Amino acid sequence: MLSKQQYLEKHQAKYDKSGLSKAERSKRYKQYTLSFGMKTQGVVGRSKQAEKPFRGGGVLNTSYSSFSQCTKDYATAIIDPWACARPPCVPDNITLPSFKFGVRARSTFVVGTAGLGYVYVNPYLSYSDIDYSGGFTTATFAQNVCVPSGLTNGVSGFFNDSPFVHSNFAPGTNQSRLVGCGVRARYTGTEINRSGQVLCFRTPTNNNVFGGPNPTEAQLLSFKETSTNPVDREWHYSIYRPSVAADLAYNNPVNLAGNDALLLAVFGAQPGQSFEFDYVAWFEVVGNNLPNLTRSHSDPIGMSAVSMAMPSVQPTRAPETTLRSFMKEMAYGVGTAMSFMPRLPGNLGMAQTAIGDLAAVGSYLL
Repeated sequence: MLSKQQYLEKHQAKYDKSGLSKAERSKRYKQYTLSFGMKTQGVVGRSKQAEKPFRGGGVLNTSYSSFSQCTKDYATAIIDPWACARPPCVPDNITLPSFKFGVRARSTFVVGTAGLGYVYVNPYLSYSDIDYSGGFTTATFAQNVCVPSGLTNGVSGFFNDSPFVHSNFAPGTNQSRLVGCGVRARYTGTEINRSGQVLCFRTPTNNNVFGGPNPTEAQLLSFKETSTNPVDREWHYSIYRPSVAADLAYNNPVNLAGNDALLLAVFGAQPGQSFEFDYVAWFEVVGNNLPNLTRSHSDPIGMSAVSMAMPSVQPTRAPETTLRSFMKEMAYGVGTAMSFMPRLPGNLGMAQTAIGDLAAVGSYLL
């Protein structure tokens, strides 16, 4: 970027000819610095945008893709729930005004005497008493399989910090639905004792991981979605995504108590080593006596784009990186797999133009 003196010397002849005053020349320089700053921050001007919405092969130019704010917030909640700038909602056709809020819990789990340590989470629990939101192992844990709290020594339960309690969801009062949820953990022990393998797991239909035989390492690895990483000091993640129709509906969370669907486990580690974990979830609540109701949005197209781009495995890298790739995948999917996008020249969304072009060949745009 030019200094003020360099800028004025460069344009002196032109400004002298135009008779610009000293104040006007200073104003022109301020405009120049603002424009330069926008370019360095990656703001794309009109000249950078694609001239046509579709490039060769009928693929959508991603510079034309524009998702609604509610869709982008929902995508963030699904991929990186720690990065939500505002309480998100599910942009489907259920547009009831709702109370939107997030919950969180943080603590430490320890590898037990058999070399196994873990944290698990019930993503659906939107209240903070009676029923645990999840559990974690302590140093006295002696099993070589994963078990819930209450069945053995060495597994402690934890609550989230929700403003709601069990009684707020009595029949005929309130109902909630989950928007996004995740649990992450990283190693905090000594470097000389760092060892083991981290398994990031979600039950395929978001049911209880402890509903059948207590899961072993081999059983968890048998699921295609499970991801693995060597123990290091980076965060590792187990993140919820909807998989059945009930996941998008309002339900009584009391009926889902004990539905521990997310598990982050460390196998083959040195006993006594510690890991910090961080759990976050976002909810919508409808009913009576709620503290604040805000509008919910409906964006079926954006909702479909999010659903179509859902990852098939648990993340193996930081969600902020995954989120950028996810948004790009959403744009690509809209341009290649959605039938509402006409592969025609012209401005995106101009239905009149598309219909006129198709009418000329005796077709209809549906």
